Amino acid sequence: MHKPVLTLIALALAVPAAAEVKQRTVNNGNLVMEDVPEISAEIVTSLNRYQNVRSAAFETWSADGQSLFIDTRFGDVGNLHRVDMPGGARHQITFFDEPVGQVARQPGGSTLLFTRDAGGSEFAQIFQLDPAGGDARMLTDGESRNGGVVWDREGRVFAYQSTARNGASNDIWLMDPEAPEDRKIVLESPDGTLWAPAEFSKSGSKILVANYVSITDSRVNLLDLDTGDVTLLAGGAENPSVNLPMAFDDGKLERWTFSEVGGLDTSTFREPELIEYPTFDQVDGQQRMIPAWLYKPAGPGPHPVIISIHGGPESQSRPWFSSTYQLWLEKLGVAVLVPNVRGSAGYGKTYVALDNGFKREDSV
Repeated sequence: MHKPVLTLIALALAVPAAAEVKQRTVNNGNLVMEDVPEISAEIVTSLNRYQNVRSAAFETWSADGQSLFIDTRFGDVGNLHRVDMPGGARHQITFFDEPVGQVARQPGGSTLLFTRDAGGSEFAQIFQLDPAGGDARMLTDGESRNGGVVWDREGRVFAYQSTARNGASNDIWLMDPEAPEDRKIVLESPDGTLWAPAEFSKSGSKILVANYVSITDSRVNLLDLDTGDVTLLAGGAENPSVNLPMAFDDGKLERWTFSEVGGLDTSTFREPELIEYPTFDQVDGQQRMIPAWLYKPAGPGPHPVIISIHGGPESQSRPWFSSTYQLWLEKLGVAVLVPNVRGSAGYGKTYVALDNGFKREDSV
């Protein structure tokens, strides 16, 4: 009569008690963590050093070709600096609270044009800068969104993209920086897509124009400034494809900047390798493969793995330097996997559409 009861008691005794869940909150209670270990002070200190590794982006050459202008950060945001020789000191030109965007030097002159917005609004304005004195003045209206600055080859006028006409359309404008009030539209966006200048012809009478419609449809056009005619050169509604106006030149590659790394040993920085792994569906009877960049820490495995997925979603992870990844590799001893998940750009129209709509959950 009592055996079933004894069996139940024995089973109950054999089941271990549930482990106590350790819960803590941070950020004034906004983040609740369960069974997440405390982060050591050493990791916090190292994080500050790794995240303050600096870099320098080339902007343009000086008028005499002996110096270059770079965008680098010594304070909170990137500002413009001049470097006079390979490995030379950086001479700061601008001291703004907002980061400098595009920079374009006037051909045959020293005047610089640059873009800058306010508070991350992305409504960039175009400014004219005297690099000798550091004085800058705004050329655009302070309200529209502007960018894509391209000088003509004589340095007389420049073309740029702007929404000044109605606050929405991305038109192409022409401006003489000495008479900004006389700026004029040379191409009105006819369909709400983005139109931007790429390069002037040698005569200055034509502009190569990029027209971005979507991630899988970008076109190249030729704008005749004398007649206003726009001629399609590549892509189009009947042949949607990715086309970008580009130019290349051969020359010697020489490093000019050596950015601070906070005393870190750069020989410990790890480079990724390109791998592939299978997913759940097939292409032409073969398992579809997902490309990914794999960063491995030093020493034998197995290692914990952090998976870092890019945003966009129509974007692509590439083997760019990441100080955060290097911290994880060196201090945490983890591997980092950076996949180009379904929907990433650069792998064809079919692949970039694999996370559209209800397919989004298939992506990750």
